[in-house]
Amino acid sequence: MLMRGGSAKIYGCDTMDLCLGPTVGTVNISSDAALVTQVRNLMLSIDSKLTADTGLTDREKGFINTTSVPVLKYLTNSRSMGMSPTYLLQVADFIAQDMMIQYLQELVKQASQSLAGKNYPEQAAGELRGNVLNAQSLLAQMKLQSAADQNALDGIDRNMQYLQQQVSTIISTSYQSNYRWGNGND
Repeated sequence: MLMRGGSAKIYGCDTMDLCLGPTVGTVNISSDAALVTQVRNLMLSIDSKLTADTGLTDREKGFINTTSVPVLKYLTNSRSMGMSPTYLLQVADFIAQDMMIQYLQELVKQASQSLAGKNYPEQAAGELRGNVLNAQSLLAQMKLQSAADQNALDGIDRNMQYLQQQVSTIISTSYQSNYRWGNGND
């Protein structure tokens, strides 16, 4: 739902302090507000600012610093070679998933830390600890599944480096030819 939009039922507390009578509510997220769409829009915005040579917003800087994917490097490399960033838009799902996993890991970490500081009845504490361990295990599995996507990104990076090397060689050869031609006419 967070990734592509949709609706889900969630539990909410009836009061801010005790939450003795939780209620069920519905949360709706439009596809325009979904994480994958937000990632795509941010990448397109950053790319257009690279083209126009203008500064990034705090939100764009935060996005770059949040994901473990070197988005700015990929966008800069594609721009320097005159390529469209569309190949990166294809991996917006992976970038959004990476951000979601990081967010969920932080939530699970906070839940685990809050368990340590509270004196719950043993049975309830045991169930809560079991749920935290289960969540950590599921997140680890999600991270492993996304390793294949990371390998694809690494392949894109290798291809970009190869193309940069080819362009550099062509420019260097052309420069050397022009330099020799210029010296021959003196």
